[in-house]
Amino acid sequence: MVHHGAGCGYCPECLSGYHQLCKKLFLLGTPPTDGSWSDLMLSRAIGCIKLPERLSFADGAIMGCTGGSVFRIFERLNVSAYDTVAIYGVGPLGLCAVLLGKAMGARTLAVDLGNERLDFAKKLGADEIINAMTTNPVEAIKSLTKQKGASVAIDFSGNATANVLRSLEFGGRAGIIGLGHDTRDGFLLKTGDILFRNLTVVGNLIFPIDTPRKMIDFLLLHNISLDRIVTHKFPLEKALEALELFDTLKTGKIMLVW
Repeated sequence: MVHHGAGCGYCPECLSGYHQLCKKLFLLGTPPTDGSWSDLMLSRAIGCIKLPERLSFADGAIMGCTGGSVFRIFERLNVSAYDTVAIYGVGPLGLCAVLLGKAMGARTLAVDLGNERLDFAKKLGADEIINAMTTNPVEAIKSLTKQKGASVAIDFSGNATANVLRSLEFGGRAGIIGLGHDTRDGFLLKTGDILFRNLTVVGNLIFPIDTPRKMIDFLLLHNISLDRIVTHKFPLEKALEALELFDTLKTGKIMLVW
């Protein structure tokens, strides 16, 4: 698998693990660097990670951004079997969160606006699904937790930050990973909501370069196949068709395959 960004390897930022902050960053898909939608791709060797035989290239591709980002936010939020995790948005990131959350022993509550993705989340192991188009998700989460609230809630959509905070119990932990209307147009965050409810709010800049190595061990230990979140596969020449289908918000992960 290939890490999406590789730095020089020697500066303080790289040595901290966050190559994304390197002033000599080699970021795939950002001009003048080529992306991966081609038959050949150039990458720095430091960003290449060998996969064990038990993991597929599909596992590696998903881990290279989607899966690694989920694993990292779970790691930062210390998700465990003690937790009830509310997952806002079950696109590819949220579907990965269902898989990894269940492997960590957590109770998972999946929230989305469409039945197709919610039904898929249920098949992947979500304990409860909540359609926010027909149900108030905060009230539903409170009802499912005896009015206590989730111990962890994560916004994978970028449009649910307010509800994420409202869904938490006293002392709960919030993760912000999606970029959407709340972050683009501005979200009024009342500091008292965090202060008086003793909340922890964590942002996530993708993941450091050591995350894939830890995640590989986790996937092997729990016998997880990330390609379970894939619903469609297309050849490269049908990339436009793949993008149009994904834009319907009714699929899981879509892959381009050779």
